[in-house]
Amino acid sequence: MAPEAEEGRELSRSRSSVSVGGLITAGGWLALLLAVISVVGQRRWPVELITHFWPQLLVTLLCSSLVACLSRSWRSAAAHGAGGAVLLVLVGQSVDFRPAPVQEQAPDLTALFVNVERSNTDYSGVIGTIRTLRPHVVALAEIDDAWLEATEVLRDDYPHRIALPRDDNFGIALLSRLPLQGAVEFIGSVGLPSIVATVRIDSVTWRIVVTHPIPPFNAFAFDSRNEQFAALAEELAGAPGPTVLLGDLNATLWSPYLRDLQRTTGLRSASSGLNALYTWPTGLPILALGLDHCLYSEPAYVVGYHVLASVGSDHFPILCELSR
Repeated sequence: MAPEAEEGRELSRSRSSVSVGGLITAGGWLALLLAVISVVGQRRWPVELITHFWPQLLVTLLCSSLVACLSRSWRSAAAHGAGGAVLLVLVGQSVDFRPAPVQEQAPDLTALFVNVERSNTDYSGVIGTIRTLRPHVVALAEIDDAWLEATEVLRDDYPHRIALPRDDNFGIALLSRLPLQGAVEFIGSVGLPSIVATVRIDSVTWRIVVTHPIPPFNAFAFDSRNEQFAALAEELAGAPGPTVLLGDLNATLWSPYLRDLQRTTGLRSASSGLNALYTWPTGLPILALGLDHCLYSEPAYVVGYHVLASVGSDHFPILCELSR
């Protein structure tokens, strides 16, 4: 090959490499800017929305820092690495990486939560999951009359239920193998339904709360969701016995308002490690958010937590196994 051709190929490869590296570095600077804005202004709308993507920003910053190191761009490497370290600490504070205690017996309480997605008509997917897992309680969000009617085939196994179907995305239901005491309550000024109930298992009374606040798609919805968190915290703080909160909370564990709810009530997330990161949307992993939660209070402890396979909804179901 002629020296001129070889030189041209080397130049082309060099330009391609610089271009890719430059794009990654530029993405790192953008991620750093968004990280700084979200840390400083995390209690404001719409800045709080950025906090839900801290894991994505974290990965971007670590990758860009590595690329900067390889290209000897020490200023970029240091800045992006420092930003990634801060996000790693912030995300790590909300995720429990400790292994679950060894459990020799079956869990005292198994709870399944499914945001069915009201427009989803794959009733058999949800029903089949419930029949396969046979949890003690099943919490459902976004149910309408059609979804509630579809669950009638479970009546023999789950004869006890509290439900309020709706024609919007805020219908809610709690199905149980064991007798329930409780009712639908409207917590917060927006008037969306929640379920507050108790179920007794082996002489222990468990409080089960199911809720689905409005997604913070504008400033009003943002304030309404946060008000509902505060009202829930007031109701649940100091509640006797173990409490389990199930729901699509339209917030990740790094939301300052969800952290306020946990701090006030003492509720802990049953999720651990990477399981905390992805329950929505099922078809777009790059936007992975952990919006669906099982929060619990002592003296309960986690035996197992599972993000399950898709049932046709845009949310993955979650299964929480607890003992006392």
